[in-house]
Amino acid sequence: MADEHDENEAGAAENAQPAQAAHHDAGKADMDKVTDFAEEKEMAQSTDLNQTMKLLTEQHKRDVEERAVRDRALAAVSVKAEDVQLIVTELEVSTQKAEQTLREQNGDLAAALAVLAN
Repeated sequence: MADEHDENEAGAAENAQPAQAAHHDAGKADMDKVTDFAEEKEMAQSTDLNQTMKLLTEQHKRDVEERAVRDRALAAVSVKAEDVQLIVTELEVSTQKAEQTLREQNGDLAAALAVLAN
């Protein structure tokens, strides 16, 4: 009878091992699905990030080009040195700011003073 009991336990242990292995394989398959989903999501985010970076780079290039065109146009505007000095003295701004504002206002002293005063 003890032998029968030992044989039943041994048989049960052998039957439990395949069931545990099947359960383990199912858990592994589930984990693989989750991992695959996470990897696909990361790849999609990476693609979105690359597209965003490309758009930002293009926008930056356009901004630099527009600024260069604007700077060339402003450089073509002539300003009087005495107008720059008047603005610097009266409004206590830098020479660079006074000159830039005068150029932006096409050399118009009254308009430049109004812009800087506000």
